[in-house]
Amino acid sequence: AFLNSQGQLFTFGSGWFGRLGLGDMTNKTFPDRVRHFAEWVDQVDPTTNVSTKVRATIEAPRIQDVKCGSYHTCILTENGELWVCGQDSMVCEPENVERPIRFGANKGIHGKVKHVAVGARHTLCITEHGDVFSWGSNSKGQLGIGAPQYPLNCSDDEKKKILQKHRRHFSTKPVDFSILGIRDATVEYIAAGYAHSMAKLKSGELISWGCGSSGRLGMDEEGLDKEYIDMVWYPVRVVSPWEENEQPVKSLEERSESEGEAEQAGPALEDAQQQQQAADDEEEERRPEMDNADTSNILGKLQKKLQNEDPEQKENKLKEKESKLKDSYNDFISHI
Repeated sequence: AFLNSQGQLFTFGSGWFGRLGLGDMTNKTFPDRVRHFAEWVDQVDPTTNVSTKVRATIEAPRIQDVKCGSYHTCILTENGELWVCGQDSMVCEPENVERPIRFGANKGIHGKVKHVAVGARHTLCITEHGDVFSWGSNSKGQLGIGAPQYPLNCSDDEKKKILQKHRRHFSTKPVDFSILGIRDATVEYIAAGYAHSMAKLKSGELISWGCGSSGRLGMDEEGLDKEYIDMVWYPVRVVSPWEENEQPVKSLEERSESEGEAEQAGPALEDAQQQQQAADDEEEERRPEMDNADTSNILGKLQKKLQNEDPEQKENKLKEKESKLKDSYNDFISHI
């Protein structure tokens, strides 16, 4: 799926479960524009005067972002509305959705949606109020809603049923950051992998949860068993080696302020860089002269030393070297 500069949505590929949003499940070899969305409206039967909810097609609004999972698609409009299509369980509907439908207050999400992230079979979103919601598959804890709760004296069969139910959620759930003990857990950005999730807090901290195998959560695994690492139900802090250098991940606002300060200091910084470059160039030009002078001094000292050396001592050294060479040669011949 992709958007053009006019905010129009195009999809192509396999039409499984209606994930292309084109009103059917037909495969598309070439990009096709999603021209219509679906909206629930009241329809009154004139004979019985009974009102029922039906889906009516409406003109597609301007799109800001689109994210694709394995079997569903999430679409964010310019006015902060979230629309979805695809497999029933991935979009919290009793049946597959072949045209994008609104996903908001009717699913417990109030206010505009700022950002959406989509994994293979799960979805996360941030609202304008800073709330983070998740839904879909929770097979590895990627929804971040905590571990399943078992009642006292729960049998193994009952535990299996509870766990199975906890691994799939057909309704939105708020991500639980309380276990981290962070007073202000305002989330600025979210991301989703195949079966794990990450969040960046306004404070600059990185948080992760879900499938932690192969180190994908960036967590401290010392003392933890493989079963726990493979399925991390609660958000955990990402190990942050950059803190040793006092360089935390900046928030978007801090980054903008830093860029603004750098822009204001631009002329002065540029002058300083030019002065340093001029000094470096001057030193580079003088370097050959300095090198030549050093070489001349060394050669002069060697020549003077050779001139002052006793001729008889020279001859003795040469004879000594000649004797060593003869001995080495004779040893070599004897070995052959």
